[in-house]
Amino acid sequence: MFSLLSLAATWWLQAAVLATMGLLSATCLRKPAHQSHVLRIAIIAVLLCPLATLSFSHLGVKLLTVDLHSQFLRPATSAASPYSIGNPSSDPFASNLATNIPSNSLDSQQRIAEEANNSGESSLTTELGPAQKALPVLTDQAATQSASVFSNATQGLFARATWLINAAMTIFLVWVVGASLLLARLFLDLRRGHTLLHQSALADPASHQACRQAAVRLRIRSQPRVVVNPFLSSPCLLGHWRPAVLLPEEIEPASYEQVFLHELAHLRRNDWLWTIIGRVAQSILWCQPLVWWLHRQNMSVAEEICDDYVIEQGCNRESYLQQLLQIAELSQPQPY
Repeated sequence: MFSLLSLAATWWLQAAVLATMGLLSATCLRKPAHQSHVLRIAIIAVLLCPLATLSFSHLGVKLLTVDLHSQFLRPATSAASPYSIGNPSSDPFASNLATNIPSNSLDSQQRIAEEANNSGESSLTTELGPAQKALPVLTDQAATQSASVFSNATQGLFARATWLINAAMTIFLVWVVGASLLLARLFLDLRRGHTLLHQSALADPASHQACRQAAVRLRIRSQPRVVVNPFLSSPCLLGHWRPAVLLPEEIEPASYEQVFLHELAHLRRNDWLWTIIGRVAQSILWCQPLVWWLHRQNMSVAEEICDDYVIEQGCNRESYLQQLLQIAELSQPQPY
């Protein structure tokens, strides 16, 4: 569990760094096309962070990683054991033994032992001094207190580890549930678009002709389908491999040229596919606000570039701005 949470925390941190670098780099660039390239690279880098981290870890290289196991459990182990069992120099109870035994008592004990060895006496223990008799008692007391301290420290360590594991499981489950809900929402949006496409009707021949001309001007080989849907408030492009341009019923034929140039510019730039990739990134890393900002900035730059395509193809700027205002008015919810 700590390994998965460490990987998720590492991903969150690396995504923050990469998204910040992408946003700052795009801000320093002037051309929207260059900004779009940088933002797209940042989105792909955010998604590939776990694979890069695992690959570098197998090579023994750790770049901007978070190890929650060493951050929480190892310090607790060292703090729970102030001294090592079996090391008299670090054991306060064992070190007190030598200080509590008088030196003259030790000398007398050594003299008595030598006399007993010379005389062949076997009852050495009955003639030992009081300090030597107290030595086993002190040793047992020190061992008991050391074992008690170690037992309390171990219980504290286990309690802290249990709390950390429960917290890690809760955080991981919250992250998984949030990512699952947002991915499910993305899937439902794709299904809704597919349903909307099947509920649409083919547009008139004039719109097909205008779409064909716009495809030729933008050098697009495959011409998308053109359909009309009464539930739409603004034109949109749907699909990547089998694209279709959806038009609202309120659109005027005079604005066909500008609308198709804008939507086919999205098709030429593969913006629909990049929108899906960006939404996948922000769904998985939903708890990282910089990823949301990165995706939103990428979509905003894409719209700006497609507007530039329309102007570069010779369309009147004022009429195109007027068309955008009309589409914005249609997109607003109607009062009841």
